[in-house]
Amino acid sequence: IKKGHKLVYSTSSIDESYDNAKGYTFTMDGNKFGVNMKMSDVVAMIGNADDSIVSSSCAFEGNDTTHYYGNDLVITTSNSKGYDWIWQIELKSDNYKTEEGIEIGSAVDAVKTAYGNPDNNMDTKLVYGKDGMRLEFLITDGKVSSIIYTMAP
Repeated sequence: IKKGHKLVYSTSSIDESYDNAKGYTFTMDGNKFGVNMKMSDVVAMIGNADDSIVSSSCAFEGNDTTHYYGNDLVITTSNSKGYDWIWQIELKSDNYKTEEGIEIGSAVDAVKTAYGNPDNNMDTKLVYGKDGMRLEFLITDGKVSSIIYTMAP
């Protein structure tokens, strides 16, 4: 991922080629991706990760692989379906912004204004659910410190 690229959250319909994606999806350089997609489709769009770590899955059968794209983007996959599918995406820098304008450093009130009342409201996390997945905003000192998209096991 090149510096300055933006992943944009989208609720629009998903292209036919990515109809396995669930819930919230992203657009980067005109390509959509999200949780439940095949990692091979994402690699075709944005290239291989800078680093990957394989471990036994605690959420699914088989192994998980965590793919690190610099310090900005972390994608975790499972091979429980016979191929690597994405079950979590974490945005860790202000290089990424949701369609509603939320990014790392946004205030809690801005998240609530953009997304409404969360399903789960804690001091350290705001959680929103959709289509069997969660969108989490981790909060530090009243500001977004991480944005996580997770497929529910």
